[in-house]
Amino acid sequence: MTATTPFDDRILWVHWQGARVEEGSIGELAANIARDTPNVSGLLVKSSDGAHWQGRWDSKPALAVDGPASLGLWAQRLAAQGLQLHLWCVLQGAQPQAEAARVSEACQVAGVRSMLLDVEGGKAYFGGRSAADAREVISRIRAGIDPQFHLGLNFDARGDHPRRIHIEEWLPHVQSLHPMVYHHHFSVGQRSVQSWLDEIVTTCHRLAPGLPVVPMLGTYPVHDKAVPPQEIRAGIRHALAIASGVTLFRLGNLGAACSPAEMRQAVAVAVGRQAARGAAATARPTQQNPGSVAAGKRIGLNINAAEVDKGAVLAHCRESGAASYLVMNDCGFAQRLHDHLEGRSIIVARSDWPDDTTSIPVGDLLARWTERASHAPSVYHYFPNEPIPAADCPLPELLRRLVALMRACRERGVRACIGNFAAGTVIEEADVQAGMWDEFIREALAFTAGGGGYIGFHEYSFGVLPWGCGGRNPQDLISQPQRVADRKHWPTQAEILATPGANWHLLRSTLLAARAKALALPMFPVLVTEFGWDRMPNLELEGVIPWFDQRRGRTRGPLLQLPALSSHWFGPDCDPLALAMEQLQWAEATYPNYVKGMHLFTWSYNQRWREFNYAAWPGALAALAALPAGTPAPGGKMGEEQPIAQPGCSAVLDALDGIEAQVTTIRQWFARQAAAASHDRPPAG
Repeated sequence: MTATTPFDDRILWVHWQGARVEEGSIGELAANIARDTPNVSGLLVKSSDGAHWQGRWDSKPALAVDGPASLGLWAQRLAAQGLQLHLWCVLQGAQPQAEAARVSEACQVAGVRSMLLDVEGGKAYFGGRSAADAREVISRIRAGIDPQFHLGLNFDARGDHPRRIHIEEWLPHVQSLHPMVYHHHFSVGQRSVQSWLDEIVTTCHRLAPGLPVVPMLGTYPVHDKAVPPQEIRAGIRHALAIASGVTLFRLGNLGAACSPAEMRQAVAVAVGRQAARGAAATARPTQQNPGSVAAGKRIGLNINAAEVDKGAVLAHCRESGAASYLVMNDCGFAQRLHDHLEGRSIIVARSDWPDDTTSIPVGDLLARWTERASHAPSVYHYFPNEPIPAADCPLPELLRRLVALMRACRERGVRACIGNFAAGTVIEEADVQAGMWDEFIREALAFTAGGGGYIGFHEYSFGVLPWGCGGRNPQDLISQPQRVADRKHWPTQAEILATPGANWHLLRSTLLAARAKALALPMFPVLVTEFGWDRMPNLELEGVIPWFDQRRGRTRGPLLQLPALSSHWFGPDCDPLALAMEQLQWAEATYPNYVKGMHLFTWSYNQRWREFNYAAWPGALAALAALPAGTPAPGGKMGEEQPIAQPGCSAVLDALDGIEAQVTTIRQWFARQAAAASHDRPPAG
């Protein structure tokens, strides 16, 4: 399967130098691109030529690229219009160390998505250099940037041009090919753009099977003859149909032969990103409105991307269409997932450095985020992890620190998911009514406005998901199993919203929503960054967990816990997977709409979380894909009831009829688990 790239199904303009465009500033240029060509995703800006920054040859200082600072400004101005910044450079090979240094410096600028290396055989380019020269340049470049940073090779694929640049030295170090398809230059009026595209894309697949191909179409006039607008439109359509994406060389004033307005109109009326692949034309994704729900269901995944099959995860996320996902320990993969889903879902990145304390100074924290943002500029960064009031940091001080962090993020434009309160951190109704959370609520509304951030919670229950809210008594888990099991007794949204103080492990945010309403304020948007089933600590005190452990053996994590608990509540012949999906369907339909996503913890093959690994549950992938999106009632309308699935009417159960073989495998697995001598060892396989 062809690898994912930052260019998939996208159209990008190529910018050469300020003298070639009519605009006088980056902001004006970005605004005009967004207005005139809304189907374009971003801009490829030339950063260097040989050992020098491109600004050396630019006559417009406001647009000149003189180093990382000016590239940072390009990134900010383009992002303000929802456009991506990509770069390209010309390599000559005359000064390998200096040329590689310019490329490395440019690639490290926050917001830069990729770099295309323009390597050509002419005298002004890489012509006459040896294979050793090529090897030295690309080796130095790769050594100076993140291993996952996307490099593309921009070259002439015709005839012996690839041989002249020693293409075999470049191919192992790049993730995509960007052949020049300047059909008007190659043969003015003699061959169609489609035939050139077919030939050159086929050549690239032969040169590097498996590398994605993103043609660069020539839109500039040759010998005062403009490229006809209909050929531009046809070229874009055909490129998107047979390749990963397309770029257009070049943006700007093309002379009397073709005005910028005519050129941009030709691009604008071409297809959108996916129409050439059989989908409807779509415009460039925009930033989420404050508190808006992304398209799709709210049950997403908490992904440990360091261990999972990333290709499978990308495919599943695109298929399932969830509103949000969280990625652990791999900010680069978080950005990749964001791009793969074309910005339609909220992506949260949780880092691998210690994030469990609010004692880290705000300045130090923002510095770390700035570095991470260079690899993941479009995602929300997670902090802290499960803050808990303590003797040296009581609740008022903890909230003060979180308010200061949100304010600093808002002032500096840092996108983040703040809070991520543990399930055991109970929000006390008395504290809320006393106004202890009021400043937090007000700052959270300002911080999350315009899609700037989210407030995170962790929410778990003990085997049966609806328990833990709506005033459910923990003793029901032992003494009244049929009450717990009967769907008629699952809490409704009306019950949950009407009794916010009775929600202690699930939907604790309803207390804050009720307080916001009392203050005549809306509720801020929430992400449940860890969600699912776990052993709740207060149940140890209630004697529930010891009661189960005595009869079932030690239960820990969904794959060990759910079968035992489900057989107690729903009978020995119940289907735990189908039951779990019904509970998730309940959550989709019942959580208020200010909750934008709930991330199942976890989708991972990391041995640390093996007992929580939904990816190892046979049939889980198909079941999650079949899970329908809920239709939550508007949050804050106290007393409005939302219908839930009734027995025998579950759309999820209907969808699971086709995976009987997987269900059989699950039951056999459970039988082996019950017979095992120890309940602590991980399941076989």
